[in-house]
Amino acid sequence: MLLMLKALSAKLTYSIERYTMSITRKIRIMAGFVVLLSLALGFEASPIFHNVNWLWLTTFAGLNLFQSGITGFCLPELVLKKMGKECESCS
Repeated sequence: MLLMLKALSAKLTYSIERYTMSITRKIRIMAGFVVLLSLALGFEASPIFHNVNWLWLTTFAGLNLFQSGITGFCLPELVLKKMGKECESCS
């Protein structure tokens, strides 16, 4: 019985670690969502069109991704770290 519980615990730990997202992955998902949503809100042919000025948010997100790739500085990463999220690749 104890051996079975240890095996179940190991399997559960593996599955939790397997589906845990890193900060980098969370930021990429968040940035992609912001870009897609702002495009949908700013593109006139979109069914949820609101205003053309939403395209400025797309530009801002794209520029932030660009500078983050070059400099390595990412403000959302700092915010998530301050919130107590752990990152295995963060220095």
